[in-house]
Amino acid sequence: MIPRLTPQRRDRGVQAIEVGVVVEDEQGAPLESVLVIERHRDGSAFEKTAAYCRAVRSGPAVAVSGTAATAADGSALHPGDTYRQTREAFDRAVAAAHALGADIGDTVRTRLYLSPESDWQEAVRAHREVFQGIDPANTTIYVAGFIPPGVLVEVELDAWVVE
Repeated sequence: MIPRLTPQRRDRGVQAIEVGVVVEDEQGAPLESVLVIERHRDGSAFEKTAAYCRAVRSGPAVAVSGTAATAADGSALHPGDTYRQTREAFDRAVAAAHALGADIGDTVRTRLYLSPESDWQEAVRAHREVFQGIDPANTTIYVAGFIPPGVLVEVELDAWVVE
């Protein structure tokens, strides 16, 4: 197997890396397969600091990183309001998946991480409003806290795009 990496820039904050892999068929003849890995950055304050991006697509799989309701400077939006923070975080996560070609109906799994100060019922109410009828697999858990003070909720989502 010989990997070939070809970085490419695309618009909308998406970077694509084409990975070519040469393999042999049953008779030993070379076959080439190409997998494109796309990355979406939304410019959040923490992306550059932590060397990550909001979302990644590899083949049909789209993974959206932990997303919170934060301002451009990294401070928490909607202080003390679990519902509004959850809606804002899911709006951003869905938009990031969409930037990589996924529709909300492609969502297969969501995760809600809640601080001890959050109201789990308000978080799941927001989840229900966004995903009712799609009904992805879900995990909702309490965590000790988040890096930006005042953040009550962080969400993740995974999507599977069939074209």
